[in-house]
Amino acid sequence: MPDYFCPEVVAAWRHHGIRLQRYLDDPRWPEPDWSSLEPEAGDAVLAVNYFGVRGDGGWARWRRSHPELLLVEDHSHDPHSRWARRSIADYAFASLRKTFAVSDGAILWSPRGAQLPGAPSESRANGSDLKLAAMVLKHEYLAGGEVDREAYRALQIRGERDLLASSPSAITPWSSHIVERGLPTIWRDHRRRNVRALIRLVAGAVTIRPLFTSWPRGHCPFNLVLLFASEPSRDACRAHLIEQRIYPPVHWAQPPDASQRARDL
Repeated sequence: MPDYFCPEVVAAWRHHGIRLQRYLDDPRWPEPDWSSLEPEAGDAVLAVNYFGVRGDGGWARWRRSHPELLLVEDHSHDPHSRWARRSIADYAFASLRKTFAVSDGAILWSPRGAQLPGAPSESRANGSDLKLAAMVLKHEYLAGGEVDREAYRALQIRGERDLLASSPSAITPWSSHIVERGLPTIWRDHRRRNVRALIRLVAGAVTIRPLFTSWPRGHCPFNLVLLFASEPSRDACRAHLIEQRIYPPVHWAQPPDASQRARDL
């Protein structure tokens, strides 16, 4: 797996007994450091389309030169990208709540037609009900209702913790109802236009710069990702935005055992 990745997912995989080895990768690079990727027979290799803006050329070449290894791709940041649609990986997955307004759910498919596991037979809330309640309250809060922000944040955090600690189960009925209608293309179009507009607006800024300013044709960036000159600068900007009722996340804050480069990012 890449050394820059979501730490909560890493912890969940380790909890389920998956042994992990890291190779060097970074969303600031066009491709991984291939010399650091040294899998052995029987290993599965995880490729990540960081923030929906990576092309598939490098991984397609790697796949063709390593046909004996299992390649798994993470398309959570843009499950409808051209890379995802023309993938030659053994398996691919996407967490749907990154791009859908749902509180749980993921999709797993095999671009090469490999056998898939059976769908989980049991559907449990697993914290998704708390996250759904948080979404409803947040919607009311953003619409100007008399809702305490800390009330929905507490539900959101507790629901996320329960979801990460839960065992696999089928998608909840309320999320399934939304997902079954498909991904609205207008959402992707709006997101792409919003990112382009924000890139123009921050051009020339001294203490911030966009992580990326372009992306392959047929892709849609997950959102605008900003790099700051320092952590205090980032935190001051974030606090100001929160005062304006805009709630930006810090993407994938890294644990102490991460590489120095990943922690710096």
